[in-house]
Order: sequence, then structure tokens, then C-alpha cells
Amino acid sequence: FHMMHGFNDARRVYIEACIAKKFERDLTRNGALNGIRVLDVGCGGGLVSEPLACLGADVVGVDAASRNIEIAKRHARQTDVEINYRHGTADSAVLADEPFDVVLNLEVIEHVDDPLMYLKDSYALLKKGGSIFIETDNLDDILCSLDIEEFKKFYYRTVHLWYFNYASLENLLQKDVVKLLS
Repeated sequence: FHMMHGFNDARRVYIEACIAKKFERDLTRNGALNGIRVLDVGCGGGLVSEPLACLGADVVGVDAASRNIEIAKRHARQTDVEINYRHGTADSAVLADEPFDVVLNLEVIEHVDDPLMYLKDSYALLKKGGSIFIETDNLDDILCSLDIEEFKKFYYRTVHLWYFNYASLENLLQKDVVKLLS
């Protein structure tokens, strides 16, 4: 998880800026994201959930690993941040009638059995006009072409069921997900 912590600040700032722009919010104001509902699927220890909640967002974080939820809850209590953490997956821990303005899928799609169904389920949880963020490792990353043993051990792990590059993910989103939703 050390690598995740390393780039998390840049990722978090980008996500916050996108949400602020979409919903016309000023991040310099207290409670800038008040009234915005965020679902963080695969929230882990709350690295993105917690800062969004600190900005006032109503955050639900779900993770299939109960240990991650325990860690996230403990940290939220220590920092006095209110987040609704739930153990499970988006389809098992979130009700269909509780739509979200933003759905975060960060470092999750490569772990699921059926990425197409996973994306369909994620989009179904969005309010009309909402935003979804998808982040996954990039098979075209320059590091994949280099012979760096440490990187290969991290990247080509059996926990990754799928490997995407920009084109394959874009194709999945533009063609297949749109078909499933119509």
C-alpha cells in the first residue's frame, strides 16, 4: 500500500477539483462539498473518503475486506470525521434507492470477476448528471516495458484479474456499458 500513499495526494486533489468544478463549489470555503453524496467503492482505509468528508461530502465507503473497513472506521474516529463505512461490495452494501452524485472506483475494476457488470452496477448508483471516477493500473505504463523486477512483482499479481490500458477501458465504457444501460 506504500505506492498508493505515494500518489494519493495528487489523485485526491484532482478528484476534489473535478467535483468542485462539476458542482460549482469553492474548495476554499468551509463545507465546500456539503450536500454532495459520494460512494467510494473499494475505499480501503479511507484515503480518499476521509478528505472528501472533511470537505463536507456525505460519504459512504464500501470495501470487500473487513479489515480495511475496521482500519478506516478507527482512523475516522481518531480524526472525528463522520463517514458511513460498510463491509461488502457496491451491490451488497448499497441500496438501489440511495443514489449518489459521485461514485469512485479507484483501483477496483482490475479485481472484479465481471468488469462490464461492475461498471453497469456502478452507473446504476449514480444520480442523473452524476460523475463516476475510474482508476486502474495502465498496461501501457512505461514501467511495464522495463525489466524492473520489483515493479513486475507489484503489477502482475494474481489479485489482478484484468489488465487495462486507456484504449481497452475507453472501449468498455463507450460501447459495452452504454449498451447495457440503454
